[in-house]
Amino acid sequence: MPAGLSDPAQWQRFARLRDRAESRPDALTEIRSVLAPVEAEIWAGADDCYAGGTQGPLESFTATASARVEAALAALGV
Repeated sequence: MPAGLSDPAQWQRFARLRDRAESRPDALTEIRSVLAPVEAEIWAGADDCYAGGTQGPLESFTATASARVEAALAALGV
């Protein structure tokens, strides 16, 4: 499990993003435009890693996925 998933500060960032989407419905378009490609990349990468069945690619994938999510959250200003 990525270390970021247990970080309360990271959860707060997602909470701020949720609050933005709930308070400004027009913000959802921007949020989805940033997060949808990241989500698609992560799902595809996970499928590739699990198809290989070895631990090494999974560890690399986790680091890459975490960095992509971090960059997306930063781009969204949270």
